[in-house]
Amino acid sequence: MHNQTKKYYEYANDSYKLFTPDFLESKKLDIYLENNRESLVDFLEKYQEQFGSFDKSAQILEAGCGLGGLSFYLSKMGFYTHGVDQSKLAISMAREINKSKSLYAKFTGQDLCNSEASEQFDIVVDSHLLHCLVDENDRESYLAFVKNSLNDDGLFFLETMCYQAKIQIPIGYEFDASFKLYKEIGDQTIPYRKIIDSIELEQELKSMGFKIKYLYYHNELSFDVFSEYKDLNPESLPKTIRLVASK
Repeated sequence: MHNQTKKYYEYANDSYKLFTPDFLESKKLDIYLENNRESLVDFLEKYQEQFGSFDKSAQILEAGCGLGGLSFYLSKMGFYTHGVDQSKLAISMAREINKSKSLYAKFTGQDLCNSEASEQFDIVVDSHLLHCLVDENDRESYLAFVKNSLNDDGLFFLETMCYQAKIQIPIGYEFDASFKLYKEIGDQTIPYRKIIDSIELEQELKSMGFKIKYLYYHNELSFDVFSEYKDLNPESLPKTIRLVASK
């Protein structure tokens, strides 16, 4: 039986406490932000190379923005960007960074699993949030929020971890038959990620009324999530799906 007194996002919020004022004022911050958004930037750029550049008037929502790395990048590119995250501490830091760098991104603390869409956007980017949502009701509510946040011609960009048959789980983790990955944190074992296969992911989005316009399957984990995975054979890692959908 898994012992859980806190949800994953609460542990994630605790992690932001490690970002001291000295760190936020150092060059290490820029390195962190760049590394944190690198794969999403690559995704958006490659999509535009293939299908054409985004209209400069596009309004973009970053869901699960953390410290706002992708929002800052898009803001510098001239887009109206709105970063949303459940961690109020992360949002507070993002606002401070935004001010110190004289950028114009907007940031809001909001639980996207328990919110009604109040704005509509041309583009919604999942900032590696969906695979952090392990509860089926949370995932359904979040995807409904995304769908309702899209304009009629809007696009949802999702880069997420994907299950594969040779996946290997590091010590300190457990993986169950429902594709939930559990992690030991202190004396707790908490649901940490939901890593489903590509077919199930397609079915999940279609069941929510999304139309899949683009799907690319990486035979590798193209972004850094677990430090524990660095010592494993690449063939044992989760894979990555890049998916673009409309409503």
